[in-house]
Amino acid sequence: MHNLEEVVSKWAKGALVLIFTNATDATPLARPAAFIYAIRGGFAWVEPSYADPYGASSPGLHIRSGEIQEKNNGFKLCVAGSEIEVYPFDERDPATKRDSAPLLWFANRLRENGLQWQAERERVRKLIARSIKEHAADMKAQKTAEEA
Repeated sequence: MHNLEEVVSKWAKGALVLIFTNATDATPLARPAAFIYAIRGGFAWVEPSYADPYGASSPGLHIRSGEIQEKNNGFKLCVAGSEIEVYPFDERDPATKRDSAPLLWFANRLRENGLQWQAERERVRKLIARSIKEHAADMKAQKTAEEA
C-alpha cells in the first residue's frame, strides 16, 4: 500500500476490522476501530471502548504484524493462515449496520465532549506509543530467535 498512515488518518468515522480465522471462515469476527495506525510491519487499532467513562470491557488496543495489501477501499493483512480486512466505516452501508453501534456511540461521545477526531487520534497515539514500541521489540526478538 502506498502510504497506509496517510490513508487511515482520513478515516474520521473509524473503521471495521474483520478477522477471518481461516480460509473457509464465511463469517468473520467484526471489531470496531475508532483509530487505525500504521506501524512498522503491520498496523494497530484502538476500539471505541477506550473512551467508555465506566471502563472498557475488553482491551482497547490491538496490534497485528504481517504483510499489508490494498483491498478495495481498505486493506488486508495476512498472517499464519488467517486474514484481517479493514475498511473505513460508513453508516450508510447496510452491510455495516450490525456492527455500527460502537462507532456511532464514539462519534456522539466526541461531539458531546467537544473533541475533534484528528486531535483525539493524536492524543491516543501518544498513549499507546509505549505498547507499540514493546510490540516492535518483541517482533525483533522473535525474528532473531527464528534466525538463530
